[in-house]
Amino acid sequence: MQLRSILSLLPLAMLAAGACGVAQAESTYGYNSAGGGGVSARARLNISIVVPKVVVLRVGSAGAATDTLTYNARVAILRGATVTGDATATTSLPNQAVTWNGTAPSTTVPGSAARTAAAFAWTNGGSVSVSCAATAFAAGGPTLANIAVAAATGNLAHPVATLDSCAAGATPTALTANQLFSGTWTYTLTSTNASNWKAGAYSTTVTYTAAGI
Repeated sequence: MQLRSILSLLPLAMLAAGACGVAQAESTYGYNSAGGGGVSARARLNISIVVPKVVVLRVGSAGAATDTLTYNARVAILRGATVTGDATATTSLPNQAVTWNGTAPSTTVPGSAARTAAAFAWTNGGSVSVSCAATAFAAGGPTLANIAVAAATGNLAHPVATLDSCAAGATPTALTANQLFSGTWTYTLTSTNASNWKAGAYSTTVTYTAAGI
């Protein structure tokens, strides 16, 4: 078959290869009219590998459920040199006898006011960081400034020192690609102003987001 005929068939062959899903390379030929000496033909093939960007974040228990950190305050009623009050009572206790000495009761959070949550983060992308946002407590009780957060262990720092900074916005915690970050975050409720809190159940939702560009 003459060279010209072969070349005329090349476009059809390339089209058929593409229809079959075969990777197509560049097609060239070399020609030397003298029938000797150097001759060459070059064909190139592009290879593309796409790695998806992934980020994984966990705060608290594994799974879809949202953990709740609960603090029970105690109202102390003075009766002489002692006090009465129950930090963990879950039932109504009406008409309890007490020899109240007339001093205004005080509200505190007894024992250890610290609660912990495990935290983990990983990404294979660059410029990824962990930030937080928090909804305000209802008026009359504790504020977000009453809850301090610190990383007790591990290499994953909490984005802020107190939850009010989550609401105001703070510098996120940067993540390094392909490095596992983990830690134990300790949430401590300070109750120095608790005697000004009104009775009620107060709650906030802290949302952590690992995101980047």
